Amino acid sequence: MDRHASYYVMQFLTLLAVLLLVLRLQGQRPGSIQGQVRGTAREGIAGASIRIAPGRRRCSTDADGHFRIGLVAPGRYQLLFSHVGHLPTQRSVQVAPGRRSKVLVTLRLLGAEGRNGVDTGGAAGWKVAGQRRQAQ
Repeated sequence: MDRHASYYVMQFLTLLAVLLLVLRLQGQRPGSIQGQVRGTAREGIAGASIRIAPGRRRCSTDADGHFRIGLVAPGRYQLLFSHVGHLPTQRSVQVAPGRRSKVLVTLRLLGAEGRNGVDTGGAAGWKVAGQRRQAQ
């Protein structure tokens, strides 16, 4: 092979390697999760806590109950929602590369369940509706 031909072959192989790298990285682009936490009257709940599992990331809702979690690696996650005076709940969400996943959650007020001492989580861990401890 002459010198010019090998030069063009090297340029082609370099371009091909860069293209394959870009395509591979594009499949790994992070996505995001956004949504709203509402009460049963469809009002946004300000200050609701959202935790993404697996992982340790947390966020809170704004004054209208909206939230956004950015830079989430593609995959399936459980979102754990809680707010004082409401039954905690969870939702499963699939995050696609470079895409935004939307979630709308309605939290129910503690009613008769509150008398049984539903643990709404905190530093000790998360308990979801249906997992109760006896009131002391």
